[in-house]
Amino acid sequence: SSSSSSSEQQRPRGERASERASGGASGGRGRESQTESGTERAPPGGAAHRHEARSRPIPPHPSPPPPSSERSKMPAYTSTLNEMSVPQVCGMSVLPIKTSIRGPAPQARDGEEDIIDEAIKFFRANILFASFDVHGGADRALLYLTLYISQCLKRMEKAGNKASGNKILFELAKEKFPMPGESGW
Repeated sequence: SSSSSSSEQQRPRGERASERASGGASGGRGRESQTESGTERAPPGGAAHRHEARSRPIPPHPSPPPPSSERSKMPAYTSTLNEMSVPQVCGMSVLPIKTSIRGPAPQARDGEEDIIDEAIKFFRANILFASFDVHGGADRALLYLTLYISQCLKRMEKAGNKASGNKILFELAKEKFPMPGESGW
């Protein structure tokens, strides 16, 4: 860089010429310089100072990232239904859903957002987070629904039309799947 060329200019002219003729100060091997891509060797014969002017020095190594507890992280979207007083099964809330089929979940009121609507609404944001803090049973249901939506979309990649997509999703709904605590979960 500039410090090596300025020191080269300070030496007597005859000394510089003799180094160039012999292949430089490194005994004919050319001069080495550190760049981002590693150590590069400049060609012998005095072209080293031109080569060094074009290469960029290696930036200092960045410090390692702080531990995850110190990192500022954006929280994932959590369920607004965590405060509902509903029965829980294995730590997961049995929340009202919009359906005409009778089952263990209570019916949601008309115009009210259910857990499935929430899972679809928050899917695009929540799928990008590496971790998800569970604040209640509704968050756990939201997490499982997010994983199920992801699996549905993955299977739907193979669908060519609406009829084949419906068939794929119907088959997925009938499949046996591992529960938490079982092998394959």
